[in-house]
Amino acid sequence: RDNVYSIYAVYGLALAYKRLDDNTGRAFELQYSVVKLMRGLLFAMMRQSAKVEKFKQTQSLEHSLHAKYNTQTGETVVGDFEWGHLQIDATSFFLLALADMTSGGFNIIYSQDEVDFVQNLVFYIERAYRTPDYGIWERGNKINHGQPELNSSSIGMAVAALRAINGVNLFGARGGPSSVIHVLPDELTRNATTLHSFLPRESNSKEIDGSVLSIIGFPAFAVDDPELIQRTRDEAIKKLEGKYGMKRFLRDGHQTTVEDTSRLYYDPNELKVFEDIESEWPLFFTYMVLEGLFTGDLEQAENYRQKLQPLIAIHVPLLPELYYVPAESIHAEKENPHSQKRVPNENVPLVWALSLYFLGGLITEDLLSPSEVDPLGRRFNSTKMVKDTMIQIVLLSEDQQLQTALSTYGLETQTLDQISTTTTVLPPQALVDVYGGLGLNSKMEMTGRPKRPIGVLGTSRFYKIQGQTYAFTPHFMDNNEFYINADPDYLVSEFENELTFTKKNWYYPGRPTMVVLLSHGLLGTTKESSNILLSNSADASKKNLLNFFTNLRGGYACEGNVRVKLCRLAETINTSNIQSLDFLINKPEVNWKRILRVAHASRTHKKKLGYNEHKTQASTPGHRTPGGDLMSGGRTPKRKNTTFYGKSLASPLDKLHDENYFDQLATALSQLKANAEQQQFKLKSHETTSSKQPALSESPTSGIFTPGSTTNKTGSVPKQNPDQSGSPHEMLSLTLGDASQFDQAVESLRASVNLYDQIDLLQYMVSCRPMSYYVEALETTILELLEEVYLKSKKSKYWSIARQAAGLLHKNVPSLTINITDLVIRQKQVSIGSGPQEYLISMPVAPDTLNKMISEHCTDDVREGPVVQEIIIYLGNLIRTQPDMFEGILRLRTHYIIIALREEISRINHSDEEESVEHLMQLSPFELESLLFTVLSGPHLCDTIEHIVEGHQLSKEGPTELIEKTYDLDNALANNQHVQITMENLHNFFPNANGRWLRRRKNDGALNRVPSSNFFPQVWSILDKSKGLCIRNHSLPRDPIVLEKTPEEFNFALAVESFLGWFTDPAERQVAVEVLSVIYQQQQQNQQQCDVWYDLPAIINRAIEKFWQKWIERNTSIIERGGPVFEHGSSYHQHADLARKLFFDLPLDGTESTSTYIKSSLI
Repeated sequence: RDNVYSIYAVYGLALAYKRLDDNTGRAFELQYSVVKLMRGLLFAMMRQSAKVEKFKQTQSLEHSLHAKYNTQTGETVVGDFEWGHLQIDATSFFLLALADMTSGGFNIIYSQDEVDFVQNLVFYIERAYRTPDYGIWERGNKINHGQPELNSSSIGMAVAALRAINGVNLFGARGGPSSVIHVLPDELTRNATTLHSFLPRESNSKEIDGSVLSIIGFPAFAVDDPELIQRTRDEAIKKLEGKYGMKRFLRDGHQTTVEDTSRLYYDPNELKVFEDIESEWPLFFTYMVLEGLFTGDLEQAENYRQKLQPLIAIHVPLLPELYYVPAESIHAEKENPHSQKRVPNENVPLVWALSLYFLGGLITEDLLSPSEVDPLGRRFNSTKMVKDTMIQIVLLSEDQQLQTALSTYGLETQTLDQISTTTTVLPPQALVDVYGGLGLNSKMEMTGRPKRPIGVLGTSRFYKIQGQTYAFTPHFMDNNEFYINADPDYLVSEFENELTFTKKNWYYPGRPTMVVLLSHGLLGTTKESSNILLSNSADASKKNLLNFFTNLRGGYACEGNVRVKLCRLAETINTSNIQSLDFLINKPEVNWKRILRVAHASRTHKKKLGYNEHKTQASTPGHRTPGGDLMSGGRTPKRKNTTFYGKSLASPLDKLHDENYFDQLATALSQLKANAEQQQFKLKSHETTSSKQPALSESPTSGIFTPGSTTNKTGSVPKQNPDQSGSPHEMLSLTLGDASQFDQAVESLRASVNLYDQIDLLQYMVSCRPMSYYVEALETTILELLEEVYLKSKKSKYWSIARQAAGLLHKNVPSLTINITDLVIRQKQVSIGSGPQEYLISMPVAPDTLNKMISEHCTDDVREGPVVQEIIIYLGNLIRTQPDMFEGILRLRTHYIIIALREEISRINHSDEEESVEHLMQLSPFELESLLFTVLSGPHLCDTIEHIVEGHQLSKEGPTELIEKTYDLDNALANNQHVQITMENLHNFFPNANGRWLRRRKNDGALNRVPSSNFFPQVWSILDKSKGLCIRNHSLPRDPIVLEKTPEEFNFALAVESFLGWFTDPAERQVAVEVLSVIYQQQQQNQQQCDVWYDLPAIINRAIEKFWQKWIERNTSIIERGGPVFEHGSSYHQHADLARKLFFDLPLDGTESTSTYIKSSLI
């Protein structure tokens, strides 16, 4: 870093000499001094190519490039763990300078080996968004205890380097395809998104840092949002600027006279000692000068040039490293900041700062222009006109039968055989394999790009090699990835999310082009009966998917927010973004022709399990009881002895009441049977023409036990005779892990035609035998039987069974880590599990690690793991497209989100907890995503999406009757004066919101939402003026929290969030947030120090008791009238739970509000 910065003055002077007709050789000498330095650094790093190769996979500290080398030899000077070597910004700055200098006409790279190494340096830095490093000051966390962290300055420099070097030919004008550097757009986008979410903050421990000036201005120009640039600059000036320069960051003890140099690390509680006396660096004024010159703000440039003049150490312009406060002036400086004279340290000059000072002088005196130093025009990033991107969509049909069927709906498609012979369509994995040859170099033992998935931006381009064009289908359309993609409604939602993301992040020449291959499986058709199914209105989900593609003809998608154009493949070539793959030609190690060859593979299945939709129906609402009468009422019957969190559950979704539902199921299963490659299963076939009345239609529902946890629980199932497959006999008692009934369970499974029976029996079998156990009676393994049920449940849309099978099979979404990464890089922590089993994820994790977390921490129900995966996927989708929805949320606790979803279902359906959990498990992936959207949307969407589940159901059933009812509120209130109080009319007597505020507090508490961006600084102020906060036995003390952390430091916000996590009731947690806001307001009115502990639960309880007593006093006459609620008295202790519920339903403000009673409880 220091070397590259230092050579920039020489680089600028060499460019200036190019303007002259120099015959002294000075221009040549200057130019090759720059080349010599850059090549010296390159050689030093190339000696560590083995580290680069390992780091691409591990992002580990021990595999990072060294940060400093011997000037004479280029060898390393300290050990791997003796210095904070991992500094992404230093490597990125080298690549940035290399791109600028090469584009400016300097030949720095001479060989293909060097090109391949530089390409691998791109892979080294492209994951900066998820790689904690030691940063520009080489210390990581500000305590300097050796802990790396994500730094804005490192991520920003990586963004600048990736943008600058993408497409640069390192051999200059005389280079070929092999010497061009490639950067994949999705990696660049993730880094840019992370940077925007971080700024103006530098890291978790530094709320602002002078180094961000190098990111928003010269040399990086990494930010394209003018408002964010202004806000970041203002924050730096406000908090860091002094007369002698700027502080590096708040409470920086480096080279202050009170710093204890005998210790490498600081004690957390000593950081406050450095407040107001931090050293000031003239270096940052040089950044301000250059930013003004490059952006045309000459007033800013001149202002900071004038501020630099008094800081020059001697008459020859030399800038010191920093100015510090002498020991004798420290007390006066703390009393009155910026009042005392500072002195320079002995490091004169700081060559880095002096180089930038000279560069600014060259431009100021018109010896050099910004365009010469910035030949790539990166300084214009923030002033580029935002274009309205149009996305081209190419629809291809799997075969001519599907093409004909789609054409009847006005949807014109092409088959793969009908597209040009010069164009090939391949799956996204082929592109991953091809890019594995990028940077491949056997001589240096470098393998090229790691085989990670390529996102939608990468597959929205065309690729060419030797005149042949290749298109790649998007990764998210891979229907075999997870059961959620078997839901057509979810696929529509996912497609819209990706369209929105592409529009928002496309900054490349040409239009993005999505090539979508429509298959029979995707649209729910068979090769023999495409027309029949598509004309059948029963399967509304499939029709929704078809309608989505049909509506694209109108030119808009995503509610008119994204412009699209349906095209034939040949029509898009001239307007698309096309990348060259010609670098593969000179890579003999890569058999690219084999990789890019179309391969068709088919799988066959042997049918092993039977299926009967009537008998599966018997496990659902509307079955017949042994007496033969349909169950009445709105409540659904329960599956016998099923468990979730140790409680029985209700039966499947309300949509199973739909009389057409099982017709749809029969159609789906008949399609399975009618496939060309007859899918053969081992369990019994679906009985379509049985002359016998299904026995279970006259018998109890499936009595299968769903063993939700690892504890021993028993249940019973009908024991069936294989010769009389419909007749239940004695009940079969099963206990998890008890293999005594294993053979009987196999016989029951062989006879069963009920999917619920089959999955529950298989779960019992899995608990007794390994997955690989061969079942002689069915001639297959348990694993294959589970896969069979999993496939059937996806096809027939039994989502609870699909989730149960996915949990037993340990199915995992390959892109799950990408969604986790998308959340944590935007500073959203994710927790998995609950209680002692809860695990917090604050950094990106590897797929194997994440899968292990889910399997170990989600043990209450076998379906919980898949649901947690779904929630993570949906949260990742939402934060990519609608990040504003997560405002005020730092931690996403999946267990509490599931509880919030359950509560929402309970509120809408008026069902108990058990039924609500089962209903949740039966929701389709799209319905679950929609419900999560409702909970996450917060108060501003409560009115518009009040009934998301019902709304989705009604969209399928069509319009219903309009119902109107008039209420006379005056008479209702008057009548209340003469009636007894019951639980049904209780809300008429209390100043509550009939559940609306309680619901909002539960949702916000489950999401850990806080009211505003100023909430955490307010809590810091509360701590600063008190002894601390406590929740029962847990405390957040003033010391050392306030001494170590600053008000807007992210680590402080996380500490408060962890503290509030001790509340187990989400609504109570949200009221505690309100309590803290009230305490802050009272402290603002009384600025005196208050040495007390604030016990938040005690304050809340006092407020509830005051509320209850006030209400009792007001309504004594009504209470004396009697009634079931108060028949045993009206004291607070007798009705504490009721009082608590009613209090949590009070509005936030007003005369009868939570704030009113909290204020009185604080007095």
